Amino acid sequence: MSLEPHRWAVVSTIKAPTKDILNFAAHYLHLGATHLYLFLDFPDPDAKENLEQHPNIRVTNTGPNYWQARGRRPQTVERRQIENIKTAIEFARGDHISWLGHFDHDEFLHVPSHANVGMRLARLDGDVMCARALPVEYLVPDDPNYTGPDQFKRLATPFARRRQISMRAYPEFGAKVSGGFLSH
Repeated sequence: MSLEPHRWAVVSTIKAPTKDILNFAAHYLHLGATHLYLFLDFPDPDAKENLEQHPNIRVTNTGPNYWQARGRRPQTVERRQIENIKTAIEFARGDHISWLGHFDHDEFLHVPSHANVGMRLARLDGDVMCARALPVEYLVPDDPNYTGPDQFKRLATPFARRRQISMRAYPEFGAKVSGGFLSH
């Protein structure tokens, strides 16, 4: 029996320089995302114009008119992301998307060059409702002239081991930061 790859899409609420937005979109298209649903948290006419040329990218400027039509603009980016994800779910239904991934503009899914994300998703059991990619953070000094080696930080798994490391590294705050990550 041969599996067909799942159709998958990416949703993101983005406030970034045009170059970063375009790089983000190119990365996920290169990985095989069927669609991208990008919500520009700050209007970027150049990014919008370039992105809209691709038939599988839907760009939404979330300026005052967008939020006024929805009642009000949520104060926090997290709440805006949730609202935009809800909208993207409706788009995904219409586009017959099986999986919808949420990534920030500086979060890049990394898979081996021979891997196919859609096929990996197709291999999951039918009752699986959520797939998680553990984060790997790129650490760069706040120095534009830095030319040293690339450095990354990732979560140590399983959770119990992560908690031990956090408690040892951050005695006062270890219970609140999972492996040193504030947002994950």
